[in-house]
Amino acid sequence: MMLVPSIPKYAGYFTPADGSDNAGFEGNFNGLFNKLIREYPIDENRIYIVGSSNGAGGTWSQLRLHPERYAAAIPMMGWSDVITDDYFESIKDVAVWAVHAEDDKNVRIGEMGNGYYGSDYLVEGLKKSGSLKVKYSRYIKYSFTTSCNTRPCSSQIAI
Repeated sequence: MMLVPSIPKYAGYFTPADGSDNAGFEGNFNGLFNKLIREYPIDENRIYIVGSSNGAGGTWSQLRLHPERYAAAIPMMGWSDVITDDYFESIKDVAVWAVHAEDDKNVRIGEMGNGYYGSDYLVEGLKKSGSLKVKYSRYIKYSFTTSCNTRPCSSQIAI
């Protein structure tokens, strides 16, 4: 089973550090997630999370809020506003394959300002925590294009 959530217009994206945003994305996602676990034969030891850009921010957020939930994560072009030692210690046993490119103009690879940090900081934090399950594919450049030569339009990431 694959779950690909999208943020409802009425729900805020950002989740407080304690995960208390029951009306926003976190609350909606958890409600759906828990319903699927109850109603379908899902192996809870094989749950993986993948996200790109803001979805990668959501991936790092989910790891922060529910490190026990995920067997592995692939945040692509990701960011987080939490880079504490406690955070990295809590997720160091989750397999993480981070992907980012130096020329990303939307989500910077390093410090982004306003308290947000890109993949360089996140991967370094995991390594400092002693994680042996972190892989980092760091590229010099990437392209992100939207192609409407065929219908429906599709987004393509070339790395």
